[in-house]
Amino acid sequence: MLLFFTFVFSFFPDAKAQLIFQGKDLSPYVSEEYRDKVEKALKNAGENSEELVKFLTFVNPEYKKGASFLLAYMPYADLIQIKSEVLLDNIDYAYKALEEFAWVRDLPEDIFLNYVLPYRNSQEPIESFRPYFFGKLSPLVKDLDSATQAAILVNRWVAERVKYKPTQREDQGPFETLKGGYGRCEELVILYNDALRSIGIPARDCWTPYWATQDDNHAWTEIWIDSIWYYTGAAEPSDRLNQTWFDNVVKKASLVFSKPYGEPPSFEKKYIDEKGEILVNSTDFYTQTGEFEIEVTKDDKQAKDKSVCLSVFNYGALRKISSIKTDEYGKAFLSIGKGTYFISSGNEENYTWKVESIENNQKKKVILELNQPPKNKDSFWLRY
Repeated sequence: MLLFFTFVFSFFPDAKAQLIFQGKDLSPYVSEEYRDKVEKALKNAGENSEELVKFLTFVNPEYKKGASFLLAYMPYADLIQIKSEVLLDNIDYAYKALEEFAWVRDLPEDIFLNYVLPYRNSQEPIESFRPYFFGKLSPLVKDLDSATQAAILVNRWVAERVKYKPTQREDQGPFETLKGGYGRCEELVILYNDALRSIGIPARDCWTPYWATQDDNHAWTEIWIDSIWYYTGAAEPSDRLNQTWFDNVVKKASLVFSKPYGEPPSFEKKYIDEKGEILVNSTDFYTQTGEFEIEVTKDDKQAKDKSVCLSVFNYGALRKISSIKTDEYGKAFLSIGKGTYFISSGNEENYTWKVESIENNQKKKVILELNQPPKNKDSFWLRY
């Protein structure tokens, strides 16, 4: 199949560019603010672009911005396989929840787009989950007074059907978790988030890569209610939000990340890893933080675009919790919880590290010189 793009520009300076794809003008179906990203998405979708065009042209015109947003930030792996029927079900039921439940109507638009509208959370299989969960849960929550009550009820509903149990490394989808009756913490989060989003409650995946004060890591759910993020354990019902088994340990967390679908709202602290993935650094929601300013140099010059890794001691070894790149001035900045960290940069030829501690509300500069490997490089102390 031959795919071609033609963009037609008027000679008038205030005219908008058209998006012509396979001879069809898609401009009426795409929000102008996302036009460039949707163009790129269609190009990257290859043969599956037909499914995306079908989605854009069949969706309710009132949902145009939401549809454009989904395509604009869709991962490549989804662009080449997702079906229009799944996307249409997803968006129809997301906006149906907006009409049905009072707690959805006053949501900021960027919160709705990032944390209610998405069709999946992490790396689980793509499944059309909304019709099932909306049908099951809307009768249970329709007479409740608040989103808080609904979120607590849904957590109990989930916990009655699934329990925690380690599974394979690859995330299973919500229906696989329901069918098996168990899942890892991440899979319970996926199930709970899907259930919450199906009734219009903003929810997102949240996790710490590794604890700094004990072994293992953990994932949980964050819920947006009345302009505030709350946290709760998925399938771990409690009588209130912000009450879990990890209340104390999370206060000592090094880093806590949350996942938006696209660009996070402007009030949230953006974190971009070395591969360019955008996350939210929500550590200071749980604990006080300090800020590292890490400068990497080589031959007395600032080294830009260099990876900087921070690690903690966990399961008897150094475990990476953050990997970011230096900017054009050779600097990388990271807001992080109080503690002691192994900070490293470079490759096999020019590799260096330091062990540095940081306190609450402290700003600390660390210089890593790639042409000067550290002294006593075979041993160090790292507080655990």
